[in-house]
Amino acid sequence: MAAALVRADCLKIRRTHNLIELTKINGETILINALQIEYVELIPESKVIMMNGKFHIVTEDKDELTRKVVEFMRASHKGTEWEA
Repeated sequence: MAAALVRADCLKIRRTHNLIELTKINGETILINALQIEYVELIPESKVIMMNGKFHIVTEDKDELTRKVVEFMRASHKGTEWEA
């Protein structure tokens, strides 16, 4: 039961701060503001370019990145007039 409470709390924090969890190529976990992603280059890893010009090279492929961003957006709009 404690694990469920922690998981729910993590989801709440991520939704509040617009963060998605990604993995850098060195295995380090990072949280990125999904609303600040400008575009992604596939090189074959995924190079996530942020609106400020900085970038992160991550292990997630385009499908996984898309799934995480869409999942975040759906969670962000749950209970609102924009809910999908």
